[in-house]
Amino acid sequence: ADEAWTQLISALLSTLTMSSGNDSFIDRVMSIELTRSLQCTDAPNETQTTSVDKVLKLECNISVATNFLVSGIIDSLNQQLEKTSPTLGRMATYTQRSRLSRLPQTLVVHMVRFYWRRDIQKKAKIMRKVKFPLQLDVLELVTDELKQQMQPCNALVKQILAEREDRYKVAKRSGNRHTDNSGQEEDTRRYERERFRQLVGAFDDTGNPSGVYELSAMITHKGASADSGHYIGWTRKDSQTFTPSGEEDWFKFDDDKVSTVKADKILSMDGGGEDSVAYILVYR
Repeated sequence: ADEAWTQLISALLSTLTMSSGNDSFIDRVMSIELTRSLQCTDAPNETQTTSVDKVLKLECNISVATNFLVSGIIDSLNQQLEKTSPTLGRMATYTQRSRLSRLPQTLVVHMVRFYWRRDIQKKAKIMRKVKFPLQLDVLELVTDELKQQMQPCNALVKQILAEREDRYKVAKRSGNRHTDNSGQEEDTRRYERERFRQLVGAFDDTGNPSGVYELSAMITHKGASADSGHYIGWTRKDSQTFTPSGEEDWFKFDDDKVSTVKADKILSMDGGGEDSVAYILVYR
């Protein structure tokens, strides 16, 4: 599925161009800018180098210590490399630290569940349970400069979502689950949008100025083998009204069979067995 996803996105990258003709639609919506620093561990006084790279997805490495999505992503962003040191004149160990310096509108995360086992000379699947959220906050994954810019928007979005959930609960207790069309709610939403626009105006170059994403789709893999099994697609059902995180309906696309499930089913597919397990996550 990861190979198919990569080929699909590569094809779209070269064919879907913006009206200006300079940028690809995929690049603009999904491109993640990474700022990488490289420091020689064996020669701390060697000058640190910095580079900027672009990728179309983040990797979540899974080890015996990985329990949560963000920790697996951080593990993939912090790597130990071997390269020739100009200071030492020999191969040396370097620490590469990568952080996001521009966020995409749509953030794709690949759960690295397949790896090559040398002892059996074949791919194996990592069954470990790794929890992932319906709402993902990437503030701790960005550069210090971007974090400082994003913090006001990040705090405001979290406040707005919490207040909407509180209003939803009050309406639910009173027997009215959907208050979105009420005059008071419309006024509140206009006020929320205006507050957000005022904060975003200064740095709207980023695809997501708050760093808060919602899970909108995913691909799961069912089976114990990396060379076989069954892939299933899942997408969140769009709603015209506000629905708190965890209460959304989802579509399940199992070949030609389409059905609906609740969000708790989505969260249950975090690993631990041969049943369907999250493999590619799409946040927006």
